[in-house]
Amino acid sequence: MLWLSAIASAFAADPADVILLNGRIVTVDDSFTIAQGVAIRGERIVAVGNNADVLELQGRGTKVIDLKKQTVIPGLIDNHAHFIRAPEHEEMRLDGVVSRKRALEILVERVRAARPGEWIVTLGGWSEEQFTDDPRGFPLEELDGIAPANPVVLQAVYNQSYLNGAALKAAGIDAGTPDPRGARIEKDASGNPTGVVRGAGGVAFVAAKIPLPDRQQWLANVRKFVSGLNAMGITAWYDAGGRGVSEKHYEAYKTLADRGELNARAFWTTIRQPATP
Repeated sequence: MLWLSAIASAFAADPADVILLNGRIVTVDDSFTIAQGVAIRGERIVAVGNNADVLELQGRGTKVIDLKKQTVIPGLIDNHAHFIRAPEHEEMRLDGVVSRKRALEILVERVRAARPGEWIVTLGGWSEEQFTDDPRGFPLEELDGIAPANPVVLQAVYNQSYLNGAALKAAGIDAGTPDPRGARIEKDASGNPTGVVRGAGGVAFVAAKIPLPDRQQWLANVRKFVSGLNAMGITAWYDAGGRGVSEKHYEAYKTLADRGELNARAFWTTIRQPATP
């Protein structure tokens, strides 16, 4: 009896910050136990069990959330990703868009919301084959008709990038531009660029032409991106770097981590691309 009293006193003196009740807590222990509630203090889980178990840790300032039978899983860890570089632009994403018609509608909507001269980019995450209605890319004339005043770059996986006239001009790509290493700038019979730059070296060449955001915009992009990862259950990842990734790409993450505002953990290796033999 004295032992139980001591435990209760300890709980009352050091309550949980958050308690989740009435849920399906997937513990992934040896028995794959499904619990009812969980109590959290700081960054630590301090109790898992039924509602009564975790409510013993309730204090005056504890936030109690009724899950209403919803499931809670441990945070997922992605063991190979390139997320560090992803927020360098607030991309127009085409992941999961199965209609080319819908992709064009998304582009039109983005152009309407954009400032004149603002770059509109999609750096991977889709391929022409995903469009069930019309599995092909985006010709220069079509992009120019939609976005005459905004540079547009739509990169399909790592295979090729589709550019409009404004993007070709801003990137300095014209009839006299030689093919970059590992790339081919597609040209018509007159020698003018068609708006398609092919090859892994080509997508890297084009991506390097897109201006990077200022510090505040980069921070905002990282917050938004990590929030999207959290919504998918991802709370940590290993980052494999990539072409063009520099110290700047890590600064925004470090700033938010130092402030206690980064809702994920990232660990990484860096890659240095050789420029000569």
